[in-house]
Parts: sequence; structure tokens; C-alpha cells
Amino acid sequence: MLSLDQDMTDHLHYSSVFTLSEEDYPRVKEILTKALSEALKAITSSPEENGAAICLDLFKL
Repeated sequence: MLSLDQDMTDHLHYSSVFTLSEEDYPRVKEILTKALSEALKAITSSPEENGAAICLDLFKL
């Protein structure tokens, strides 16, 4: 509940349902995989000052 009282300007939230081609699905997956890999590099070398969460799902419907 404390999260509701916090300044949300530094938070990032995104949810979407979308359509795309069979050809582009692997490309989008690779883009997200690379971004997550880069984030994990920063996370593992970062001092433990703040707690945070990443939730990422990509799947075909």
C-alpha cells in the first residue's frame, strides 16, 4: 500500500495486446531479449539501494 503513496514519475508501466506478422515475432522477441540482457547487466553490478521489479511476458495468442 505504500507504493500508492509514492511519486510515480519514475515508474514505467506498459501493457499491450497487438498483432504482428510471423516474420516480425522473432525480431520483437530478440529486441526484448537484448534489452532485458542489458538491464540485467546493469542490475547485477548495481549497489543494493532500492528494490524494483520487472515483469515481462511475450507470447502468441
